[in-house]
Amino acid sequence: MTYLFPAAWLLLITILSLLPGVPAPSGFNLIGFDKLGHAFVYAVQVWLTARAWRLASGKDALRVGQILLLIAGAVLYGVLMEWAQLTFTQSRHFELDDMIANGMGACIVGFFFYHKMAFPIAHSRQRLRSQ
Repeated sequence: MTYLFPAAWLLLITILSLLPGVPAPSGFNLIGFDKLGHAFVYAVQVWLTARAWRLASGKDALRVGQILLLIAGAVLYGVLMEWAQLTFTQSRHFELDDMIANGMGACIVGFFFYHKMAFPIAHSRQRLRSQ
């Protein structure tokens, strides 16, 4: 049950990635609503999976290696979805800028988890010192 939300979100990513889409403008473009959407979707995937993994482990924090594994998994899944679009759809394309946006979203949330959750004791001490 802990992994229900990450699994459902991954299914949503897969469905949205493989639905027929509007033809994308040609050329490399990292700025735009579409790329923000890509970054957001993969950021949420990393966040949901990290939260579920932390709850399932019963620990207060994830280790750095676990966070890096989550980021790598999200990035690889983004590459897989781009390949699937090229292979299994006629209106979607393999786009490098989409993969970069996916990875940026995953890395931003991974960076957050690294700083806020991988070392909760250090952050607690830091808060106590500032008071």
